[in-house]
Amino acid sequence: DWLPQSPPYYIGLWAAVNGIAALVLVGLAYYLYSKQRGADLRSNGVLPGWKAFGKSVLLGAIVVAAAFGLVFFVDYVFKTDFRVWVVTVKAFTVDKVWLALRYLPLFLVYFVANSIALNSFNRFTIAGREWVNTAVLALANSIAPIVLVIAQYWHFFSSGYTFDWFPGITSIWLFPVIVFLAVAAVISRKIYDATGNPYVAGFINAAVVTMIAVSNTLTMS
Repeated sequence: DWLPQSPPYYIGLWAAVNGIAALVLVGLAYYLYSKQRGADLRSNGVLPGWKAFGKSVLLGAIVVAAAFGLVFFVDYVFKTDFRVWVVTVKAFTVDKVWLALRYLPLFLVYFVANSIALNSFNRFTIAGREWVNTAVLALANSIAPIVLVIAQYWHFFSSGYTFDWFPGITSIWLFPVIVFLAVAAVISRKIYDATGNPYVAGFINAAVVTMIAVSNTLTMS
């Protein structure tokens, strides 16, 4: 089977659909509103040029390799890894890398689109503070899975059953998704502030989330 892990596939497919929807919405917003008010796709990083785009890919690959290199170093020297609540970042075998590459396009669609939407079209301050805007975007990024999880558990506690259209295991899958989406918004904003390029954070977030998902999921053979 080309995609032998169910959770990364279903979450990745859901993410990709949302990413395409986000691109359609920001595209419409740009042509119907922002363009008439002087917005420029080159100045906000959406069209950085092929050379800058290539550098974005290279920088993203270097950052991801360095980050997981640290994970392997800690695993080798201290026999430990990074586990916080529902997120587990651990060492993995080389076959997981090739497997992750199969799922990566789905997550790339979402995280690149998400970074463009957050940084190139939603840069403003609230109450004169940029961090408030970042916090609002982090909440907006994760609000959909938060609502789904709350609705599922509320229904379960009140009726004793989960929703027929929303399997219980899916609620469990969404707990790390909530964390990933909130943290991704913060990371995306910080990297964009330093580079002015929305693609760097998109590549990094997509690769890291895909690798974490694949390395923590059972592979059906």
